[in-house]
Amino acid sequence: MSRKGADQFQLGQIFKKFPNESVIAASLYYSQESFRSLCEDYSLALVTLASLKKMPDAPARTEVAEYQSIVSELESEIRSYLSKAALE
Repeated sequence: MSRKGADQFQLGQIFKKFPNESVIAASLYYSQESFRSLCEDYSLALVTLASLKKMPDAPARTEVAEYQSIVSELESEIRSYLSKAALE
């Protein structure tokens, strides 16, 4: 996937989860490396979680719960970034 394609995919995932903060998210994504890195981690975690959930033994896999927790933690971090930026 090209860099532009990756950016669009990652921002799409952020916009889907945080639709009311899409303008702020896009601004942060293109201006702050730390936020962009967080979005990359979030994207990877979502893709991995989706793959794990498709496995026939998904209910028995501890990785599913681990990745659900990781996704939740990353969402909290993203929400924190967005809230902080909205106050500025």
